[in-house]
Amino acid sequence: SDTASLVARRRREFRRTTTDFVQLVAVGLTTDQSVEEAVQFALGVGDSDLFDLLRDELATAPLRGVPLWEAIDHLGRTFDQRELCEFAGSIERQGLQGVSITDTVNSLATAMRAKALDELERDADRANANLAGPTIGFVVATIVFLAFPLAVRIGEAFGG
Repeated sequence: SDTASLVARRRREFRRTTTDFVQLVAVGLTTDQSVEEAVQFALGVGDSDLFDLLRDELATAPLRGVPLWEAIDHLGRTFDQRELCEFAGSIERQGLQGVSITDTVNSLATAMRAKALDELERDADRANANLAGPTIGFVVATIVFLAFPLAVRIGEAFGG
């Protein structure tokens, strides 16, 4: 159970890192940077151990003779991040065909933001549902705590 929850948590973290990475690349592309410059910008801004993984993989790719899009696609397949694979496909089209990918990356970043927001809302709903029992218990305990002295005085007044 602990291992499964750890794996699920790391997948969520990597999904968030992927979303942040693609959004940062989209920001870089809006400033008329090349794709490579935008990717380097995103890697330079990101700050987590998963960004370190992205940095290491993408920094060593040219040394291994692997194009940027293949390295990103490999990470997407390894960590089951479909969005990274889509992003890699866009970079490949831009690299091989010279097609501008700014709109495509912006659309992908928008879709990823919406998906992340939906997941965040579901997590908040789950947390709220888990708090219903303790909240009801607190309210009942507060009422009993406040009502007990009053009940004792009423009982004393009528009882004796």
